[in-house]
Amino acid sequence: MNFTNQTTIGEVLINPEFKPFARYIFPVKQRRNVEYLTIDDIHSLLPYHQNVEVTTTIEVLNYFQNEVKKDRQLFYDIYNEDEKREDSAKKDTGLFFFKGKPGKPFAIICTGGGFHYCGSIHESYPLAIELAKQGFNVFTIEYRVGSARKACEDLARGLSFIFRHADEFELTTDNYSIWGGSAGARMAAYLGEVMGRAIMVAMNYLKQIRLLCNIQDIRITHEMTHQLLWLLAKMIGLHHGRQ
Repeated sequence: MNFTNQTTIGEVLINPEFKPFARYIFPVKQRRNVEYLTIDDIHSLLPYHQNVEVTTTIEVLNYFQNEVKKDRQLFYDIYNEDEKREDSAKKDTGLFFFKGKPGKPFAIICTGGGFHYCGSIHESYPLAIELAKQGFNVFTIEYRVGSARKACEDLARGLSFIFRHADEFELTTDNYSIWGGSAGARMAAYLGEVMGRAIMVAMNYLKQIRLLCNIQDIRITHEMTHQLLWLLAKMIGLHHGRQ
């Protein structure tokens, strides 16, 4: 498909090559008649963003199309079907993967949108493409809106997913980074605080294990941290109960 500034949102959404992830590209949920908007009108879907460049949007769509033609999977669910049935909003979550060089670190980017929408098309996708060109393996998170706490839970789940599938993604989990702008920056900061608490709790548990079992050589791992992170996110309400 040849994308231009006059390509409609509807044409993008029904593009068969984009079927597994089309509904995440633009923040169209709960918007009516968006299929008639053109890429020239994309700014109307992003009220909290400025300087929305049409050429950048077209570059992103061309990138997606080229990756699909290479038979690369771009989108990954982070919740299973039972979890989605329990909370239908989890159907709106997942990770986009922008492949860099094998064995290189990964970055995960949290887009902004005031926790009212995910502005990924303008914010995180273009940045991810540029970072991938530098060799980084990059993920962007599509998260539940309306709640900073739930958005951070999705980010924590996304991180755990990446760690569990690191071999499949051909990346190292050493020296990873979390990026974000606006609401996404808050997510990164909130999660950083909770991860610090998770590490402290994990270290305390390991000290107790050493004392009880007289084991001298136990090291905390990233996987331990992320398992505790998921639990602590619910226990402490992410940054003192912020919603």
